[in-house]
Amino acid sequence: ASWALISEPIISKDIKWKAGKKDIRAVFGQKKENEVVVTFEPLKVALLRNGKEQVVLNGQGLLHMEHFRNKIEATTTEEAAPQEGEDVTLDADESQVVLKADKSNPRAWFEGDEEDAYWEETFSSWTDSKPKGPESLSIDINFPNHGTIYGIPQHATRLALPTTSGESP
Repeated sequence: ASWALISEPIISKDIKWKAGKKDIRAVFGQKKENEVVVTFEPLKVALLRNGKEQVVLNGQGLLHMEHFRNKIEATTTEEAAPQEGEDVTLDADESQVVLKADKSNPRAWFEGDEEDAYWEETFSSWTDSKPKGPESLSIDINFPNHGTIYGIPQHATRLALPTTSGESP
């Protein structure tokens, strides 16, 4: 990292660490007014100043990282359809079964149930291939004690960032 820094960072010895079973806390500042709390489960990171939350990462539990996937080609097997008038018997293994919701993917609400557009997306005439599948990271960041947040918006708009909750203006 020496190529990116002017000098080695000075690590403060004034930070007081307190580790518990559910979280870890770091208290720092001239008057010990700042605190970082990392809650383990569910993962949440909060920066507090004078006991009030200023910035909260993953407070709503929306942290999600799409993972590397191997593309599994669908295989189809065709069985001969029974002829009209032919009796069909089921083996003991083939008895009717009530289907239940798939619980193997608890994040299906986020990723979707189907692998639509996992491997390629098409925009107009351009096709974007994704050989390792979708790869993205998302997290919710809240500023609970701030009425207005200023920053660089994703799209052309004013610097006072518009709300992202409720209805769009």
